Order: sequence, then C-alpha cells, then structure tokens
Amino acid sequence: MGFSIYYTAKRDTPLTPVESQRIDAIVQSFDVIADVERYAPTGKGLNWESFRRYETSRLTGAEVFSGATALPDNKPLAMHKGARHWIECLSGWAVC
Repeated sequence: MGFSIYYTAKRDTPLTPVESQRIDAIVQSFDVIADVERYAPTGKGLNWESFRRYETSRLTGAEVFSGATALPDNKPLAMHKGARHWIECLSGWAVC
C-alpha cells in the first residue's frame, strides 16, 4: 500500500509568468530525479517519485496550482522523510 500527498492552491487571480517561473525554480531545487535514477537499477536509497504538477488544463475554478506525489515507503521513516521534503518544497513556493 502506498501513500501520496495531494496539493492544491486557489486564489481569485491566475499565476503570473514570474510566479510560475519561481514555482518551477523551487520545484527544481527540490528535485529527486538523481535519487529516482539511482534507486531504479540498484534498489539503494528511497523509492522516491518526482514532484508532479498537474497541467493547467486540469485546473478547475479558482485553482492556480495542483498536483500529487507518492511518498517513498521502502524503509522505516521513509514516508516521514518524503512528506517533510515535499512540505518544505510546497512551503517555499507558497510565499512567492
């Protein structure tokens, strides 16, 4: 059984291009692709999944940002570490 976090941000105005670029930069700074690529062939480390931001075409109503990411779950405290990592990422962009 796996666990995922789902995230949605809503407001009355759409993101500006500058805000969207800032979010992309923050997400990139928290990227775990190297960990994903290392785990796949070796099984070493956590079974991370990359941060997933839904396409704007999937947004509804006042949503300006939405996505979901599975948490690692292959070691003790892996989910805790994964949740903490992605919450820090989400907290970083929430202040842009």
